[in-house]
Amino acid sequence: QAAAMVSQALNIRKLAELVNGTTSLSASPIWLLGTWYGVTNHDSSQSTLTSEVQEAFQLDFNSRVWCTYRKDFPAIGDTGITSDVGWGCTLRSGQMLVAETLMRHVMGRHWQRPDNLASDEALMQL
Repeated sequence: QAAAMVSQALNIRKLAELVNGTTSLSASPIWLLGTWYGVTNHDSSQSTLTSEVQEAFQLDFNSRVWCTYRKDFPAIGDTGITSDVGWGCTLRSGQMLVAETLMRHVMGRHWQRPDNLASDEALMQL
């Protein structure tokens, strides 16, 4: 179990490094919610994904809804709880599932976040 936790932590760290632009992807293809990102010329000796593929992945990744932990909110009743660490993951998972479903239904799978969110009328109506 400890090995699995370390592996998961390293994968999350790798994803964070990728999103922050501090690392690059290997030539191994990756999938994001049913969309494939990989080397298109399998005969090449590329050791990393092209910058175009990496940019497309990052744009798609940044277009997904991501609900994060909450902290420092007013205490819930007499419990003294001021964060959702330990119990909020179920709520966040459900929120992200509903949000992604609505986005796909209204906007389509290949919708990508514009630079100016307010200019996207369909998104604003959603």
